[in-house]
Amino acid sequence: MARRLFYGAFAMLVACTSVGRHDESALAATNFGPEETLRICVLMDPTEISMVNATWLLKVAQDEFLRYNLRVEVPSYTPFHRPSGGGMATIRELAALKLAPPCDRIMALVGHNFSDTIAGLLGVEVFGEVDTVTHTRGYIKADVASLSQILSPPRGGDSA
Repeated sequence: MARRLFYGAFAMLVACTSVGRHDESALAATNFGPEETLRICVLMDPTEISMVNATWLLKVAQDEFLRYNLRVEVPSYTPFHRPSGGGMATIRELAALKLAPPCDRIMALVGHNFSDTIAGLLGVEVFGEVDTVTHTRGYIKADVASLSQILSPPRGGDSA
């Protein structure tokens, strides 16, 4: 029994992912070309994600993208209610949406639901996804509701 617990704990630790630091010298030496504008239309459930949190999260993204000569604009915030069924159900719903001007991308800011809580207890935590066909639609879990998010919160600038 103890051996099974050890191997289970080891497998969960090996499966963890972290985000590294930028190589500042490589970034400084890279020419990303002329500035481009990326228009991201935001979908969000105002009962789960506050406008203050959404604005802060998008400001962090805007600052990050500037390193790559990408200027991020948010033409709209539209109400969105995340479907039950986890991340794949959310991606399917987002993939079915029409990408209409002025949107270059659609991003949903979602909260945690019951299936996320169960997955988090099992050690499988997904903080967002992007559709695999066009890479133009995705979602981000924009609230803090799990132990791993509390231990590794999103930060502006350099992230560890």
